[in-house]
Order: sequence, then structure tokens, then C-alpha cells
Amino acid sequence: MVGQSGADSTGSTMQVGTAVETVLVQDASGRAAGIPDLGSKVLVIFYTDPDVASLNEAFRDAVHAIRDPSKRGMGVVNMKDSWKPGWLIRRVVRRKQAKFQGTLILLDPDHALRDAWGLGDCDRRDVVIIIGRDRTVRYFQRERMTPEDIEVGLQLIRELLAPPVAV
Repeated sequence: MVGQSGADSTGSTMQVGTAVETVLVQDASGRAAGIPDLGSKVLVIFYTDPDVASLNEAFRDAVHAIRDPSKRGMGVVNMKDSWKPGWLIRRVVRRKQAKFQGTLILLDPDHALRDAWGLGDCDRRDVVIIIGRDRTVRYFQRERMTPEDIEVGLQLIRELLAPPVAV
């Protein structure tokens, strides 16, 4: 989890507590697309270099198992850092979306999201970002998640999805 100020050794300036804005990326057909439900649902975003797509698969599967209409999990493919050609990445994304109904995978062919949100160098990384309904980053992990990291992330999602307590 990252929360310090300033850029780290990868150039990341993303911090827990930072509010994020909508960024245009692409859908699997190459059309401009924003991040859906930003500001209305709890978002779990995997910003992934397809060369290491399974790095945080255990957390991805656990997030997928949480069935709550107030949560949206999605992938954003970091195409620019991959050696794989764009046409192949788009084809794989379209197949995954067809096979797993409701799966949303967007594409970032030119680092638009990485740069706008200050993610730093994302080559060979599977970055996990949890964003609250208030557009604030609540969790940011740039490395492979340990079992402890996975539990922290899942507990945070459960807390963010819990109904507000009346005072």
C-alpha cells in the first residue's frame, strides 16, 4: 500500500487519499471510453501489463466473488509496455469479455491513465487501485499482493460497501 508524499523510485505520485478524475482510455474496439461508475460505485481497478496478467490473480478472483451492485471490478490493459501487438491484445480482451459476461476490460494504448493518475512505471506490473464512491484512492499496490495484502484489500472493499452507520 502506498501513502507517502512525493514520487517513489518508479516515478509514482499516486497516494492513498488522492481524488482521481475521469480519464479517456479505449474499449476493446478502440473507441474512446471513460472509467464507468467513477464516483457512484466502489471501484477495484487492475492496471495490468498483459505480459504479467496473472500476477494478482488470487485477489482478482476474490474480488470477482464479491457480488454487490455497489462494486465494480475492471481491468485496464497497459498496452504500451507490452511486447504483444495491439491487435492480439484487443482480440484476447474481446474473447474474455464474451466468455465472462459482465467483465469489463479497457485498454490504455498510450499511458493516458498511468500518466493522469501518477502511477509511475508500470512495465511488468499488475497495479491494484481501490477507489471509493467519493473518487478517492483508498488502496494502491504496485507489487504482487501477499496473502496479507489480499486480506487487507478485501476487508477494505467490505468496509466501503457496508451501509453508512446512522449517528
